[in-house]
Formats: sequence, C-alpha cells, structure tokens
Amino acid sequence: MAVAIVTFDDGIIRYANRRFSEMFELEGSSALGLQAKTLYADPQHRERFIGALTEHGHVEGMEMLLKRVGGEEFWALIASQRVEFEGRPAMINGLADISDRKRMEGELHKAIWASEQATRAKSDFVANMSHELRTPLNAIIGYSEILFEDAQSAGRESEMADLRKIQDAGKHLLGLIDNILDLSKIEAGKMTLYLETFELRPMIDSVAATVTPLAKKTGNALVANCADEIGTIHSDLTKVRQTLFNLLSNACKFTRNGTITLTALRDTNAAGEWIEFQVRDTGIGMTPDQQAKVFEAFTQADDSTTRVYGGTGLGLAITKSFCRLMGGDVTLTSEAGKGTAFVVRLPAVTRAASDTTVSAADKRSEGPQAAEPEHAPIVLVVDDDPNARELLRRHLQRGGYAVRLAANGEEAMQLARTLHPDVVTLDALMPQMDGWAVLSAMKEDAVLAEIPVIMVTIVDNQGIGFSLGAADYLVKPIDRDRLVSAVEKCCPRGALRHVLIVEDDASASELMGRALRQIDCMVTQAENGRIGLERLNEASPDAILLDLMMPEMDGFEFIARVRAESRWRSIPVIVVTAKTLTVEDRSRLNGQVQHLVHKGEYSGKAVLAALDELVPLHARRARADRP
Repeated sequence: MAVAIVTFDDGIIRYANRRFSEMFELEGSSALGLQAKTLYADPQHRERFIGALTEHGHVEGMEMLLKRVGGEEFWALIASQRVEFEGRPAMINGLADISDRKRMEGELHKAIWASEQATRAKSDFVANMSHELRTPLNAIIGYSEILFEDAQSAGRESEMADLRKIQDAGKHLLGLIDNILDLSKIEAGKMTLYLETFELRPMIDSVAATVTPLAKKTGNALVANCADEIGTIHSDLTKVRQTLFNLLSNACKFTRNGTITLTALRDTNAAGEWIEFQVRDTGIGMTPDQQAKVFEAFTQADDSTTRVYGGTGLGLAITKSFCRLMGGDVTLTSEAGKGTAFVVRLPAVTRAASDTTVSAADKRSEGPQAAEPEHAPIVLVVDDDPNARELLRRHLQRGGYAVRLAANGEEAMQLARTLHPDVVTLDALMPQMDGWAVLSAMKEDAVLAEIPVIMVTIVDNQGIGFSLGAADYLVKPIDRDRLVSAVEKCCPRGALRHVLIVEDDASASELMGRALRQIDCMVTQAENGRIGLERLNEASPDAILLDLMMPEMDGFEFIARVRAESRWRSIPVIVVTAKTLTVEDRSRLNGQVQHLVHKGEYSGKAVLAALDELVPLHARRARADRP
C-alpha cells in the first residue's frame, strides 16, 4: 500500500514510502517537500476529502481522482487519519490504485446500457411484430367468419367444417401472439396486477365449464372439486383464470382417454392464509430431466414431445411468472407414464406494491355524504387528491348523480367491475397506476369497455387538448359486434350514417366496410391520413374509423389535424389498430376518451355538461339493484 504523511498547516508531504513514489511516478525521495494538492486531478475531490477529515478526524474508503507527475489521471481508494508528526498536526494517508476496478465498472455500465437498449429494441420489435401479424390475422379471421355465415345460410356443411378450421387456426395464432406479448411485458417488468375480491366457487365452475369441451376432444373426463364454503380470494381474477386455463389445457393436451382433476382448497398455517389449486392428470407424465426445464420459456419436455403434441412452451413459463407476480408459486410432481400434478399456491389476499385502500383520514376529509336521488346515475370519481375528490363529489351530487370515490387506479378498477357505473371521471396523473393505464385496462375489459370516461387532467397547450378525442379504441383482429357497437354508440340508428374508414390495409378496410354496410351505413374509404383529410374536405362523416400505423401520414398526425379544425372537432374518432400503445402513444393520442376536462375548471359546470351529454336525462334508467 502507498503511504504518505502530510502536515496540515502547509500541505507538504513529509514522508512517502517507495510504493507511493511508484504510484505517482516520482523518482527517489522527490516526493518529500512536494505540495500534496498538486497530485489531485479534481479540486472538488480534494475539498470533499479535507472537509471530511476536518469534521471526523478520519476518512475510510473514499474514492479519489488523482494524477501522476506525467499528467496521467487514475482512481485511488484513500484512508486517512489525523496524527501528530514531529509536534505538528498532520495526516497519514494510505492509498490503493483502483484504476482497473473503475475501468471494469465503466465497461459494466456500458454493458448494462447496451443491454437496456437491446431490451428496448426487443420490446419495440415485439410490438411491431404484433402489428404485422395481427393485420393479416384480422383478414383471415374476419373473412372466414363471413364465409362461414354464408355457407351456414346455404347449408353447405362440408365448407363449414373447413372454414371452422381456418378460424380455429387464426385464433390459435392470435393466442400465440398474446402469449409472446405477455412474456415480453413480464420480462420488462410492465405486467400490472388488477386486484379484486371474488368468490372462488363460481370462478372454478366457470373455468371447468370452459375447459370441458377441450377435455372431451381428447376423450378425457374433467372433475372439479371445490367446497361451496371455500369463500373468496383477493387477487387478479384474469391472471388466476389464465393460470388455471394454461394448466388445464396443458393437461388436456398430454392426456388421452384419462381423467383430469381440478381441486381448490383453503389452507391456513403459520405463514398466513393461502388458496391452493391442484391440477392432476393421468397423462404421459415427465422424467426428472423434463421436469427441471418445463417452466423455461420456449421449452417443452423434449423435441419428440413438441413434434407429437405441438405447442410453443410459453404457457407454463407465463403461468409461473403470473403466480410469482401474485405472491405465490407453482410446483409440480410427475412420473413418466403415470401423470402429472401441478400445485398453485396463492395468498388469500395479494398485497399490491402500494396501499390500494382509502385511509380513514381520507374518508373523513371527504365530508358528509349528501342524500342521493333514488336510481340516480352512478359516477365513479377517480383522483388521488382527496380535495379534488371532495369538490367533484359535491358538484356531481348537486347535479343529481350518485357518486362513488376511488383514490387510485387499482381501487378504481375494482369498483368499476363491482358497480359498473354510468360514467367514470378519471385523473390522468396518479402514482403507480396512472389514469392512462386505468383507461387502457377498462377498454380491454369487455365488461367495462362501454363505460364513458371523462379525463380530468392538466393540459397547458390548448392544441394538445384538441388532439384528445378518440371516442373508442378497438384492437385488431376486429370483433365485428364490437365494431358495430362502437359505431352505433357514436351515431345511433334511425338516419343514414356516413362513416369514413382511414386504413392502409385494403383487406381490413374492406372487411370493416362490409360489416358497416350491413347495418345501413354509407362508407367512404381512405388508404392513409393525407387522403383521409381530402375525404373530410369533400364531406363530413358521422364517425371516423382510424388506423394508427399508416404510410405518408399516420393516425397520430391525422387525429391532431382533425382536432385542430373546428368544423371537424366534434366528429367521433374510433381507433382501430393492432399497435400496442406505449405511454408516449397514449400521451399523443389520449384515445378512448369521450371528453376532456381541465383541472382549474372545477366549477363543476364542465363536468356536469359532459355528463349530461353522455347520460341524457331521458336515457337515465332505473337500476335499483346496484349499490
């Protein structure tokens, strides 16, 4: 170790060993009498070091950037202690050259950065791949459904069987794409839990009813064991169901003419209360080597299994990731030729990353509840600011609405599923799960997708506010009923309706056009945003169906141009795309939003005006059964 003694009052080196001279490339005893400050490469490092030594009397393990007499800079680790040297205050310093370590750290940081860039590139690739695959699948599934209906009407049963196979193959590919996207989200840490409390017995019965036809195809009997009094679980319903579907479909695939048993149990022990799901089959089983890698992504038991039974090996990898995300795990026991048993253990109450309940203090601050009119339309107010919630509640109750409150995104999703409100007011800027994430989750949930949403947000630029206007959001492959429902919501039946389709994929455009003509819509088509604007100049439609990813002018620029023109601003825009929206995309599109209310306009008039448009007085129906 290099050692030197420096007197405090003048900063002169009074003693230096040979290792110190070698470290700074000093000859012989030339270090003696040298000003120590000349060896610091960064004056701020020197000030930090002297300050710490003066305050504490010693310094341990401080990293310093120093320089040799030739000017070469290097990193050293220094430890120092105040001492007396020949009757004068001084410090004794020990130094170790850590240049190699710092260089390795720099290379490691570069590697981490490169890895992050690669992960980002992979995510972009997966999103783009999803778009490229979903677009032709849209045509395959959509046209096969039309041809199937035509064949069914004409009684051509042989064609119906072939067309059903095409549909099934298309839906299988769609499921594969969704699995890949799920895995990508899990790896990127972007998979979100939507927690709610639900009854276990009805969920088990529903899963069993769905899987039974699949089991019968391979000659299997499905047995479901679940006690009526098993109670509830607080977890992510969608992911619990998908976990059981993955395990049961796996059992059906590897079992022929056997028995598959689904069992649900409640277990209470010192570690807490747990729910255990068991999926047992009498199928081909697995060897110990096969069991060791069965939860790896894109891996099956072995190549022969893949050839005989097919599949991608993604289902079990996603299942294990979901279980761990929910605070549990999945394990298996198996014996070749005798069958396999998977056991999923989940906590009875899954804890979110942040508190998803409204505190008692928040509830008290929200003041007394005013009497609500009987059968009044329900408005769910979502805002993390208790003062904002209270202000909106008062305004809305005065307007004749029943109001329910949520303090964060997770609670909002739970209440929306329970209450099914007439309208949701949603704050865009919230911690953890922000308003855009809630909005996206609602639109992806068939039960919640039709609920009108009023965004309550801060928009400094009025031009940005005009761009916030998509009335709905559809994901390719398009569900025809969903498409028709979205259009009818924007322009009800009764008069001739004119719809403009802006879509670069000719088959997708024709498919949507055919579906709309069947409900007596007049259809105009444009292959990109530029031509779409030309069509708008020719005639203003009642609604616009818009793809986001197009050449020349994409959907983002198109909707910004439309919202900037006062004559087009009121035209509902329905986004139809295979693109997975990023946070940046949502901030550009702010889609699926019927209205935008600026914070600062909390007079209540803006919110009430939006609500009165979305829930007209003559359309408010009595729903006495709701909370």
